[in-house]
Amino acid sequence: MNDFQNHKFRKVLKDLFATADELQAQMADTRAHCKQIEEVMIAIRKNYPAASRSRVLPKFPLVADEAANDGQ
Repeated sequence: MNDFQNHKFRKVLKDLFATADELQAQMADTRAHCKQIEEVMIAIRKNYPAASRSRVLPKFPLVADEAANDGQ
């Protein structure tokens, strides 16, 4: 039984290392996307007074909407 668990563990590790390059590429894409989001959020914060005067940003309701998993 121990040999089977050892074999299964080695197979999982081998599969993880086989996809490591693909996962690193996905992580780089995710980091770039997060950087773009960060830049947009900074721009929104800097321009908020002007945007709120021209009604570009939506009015926020006083009561928060329920999240999809609030009822669970």
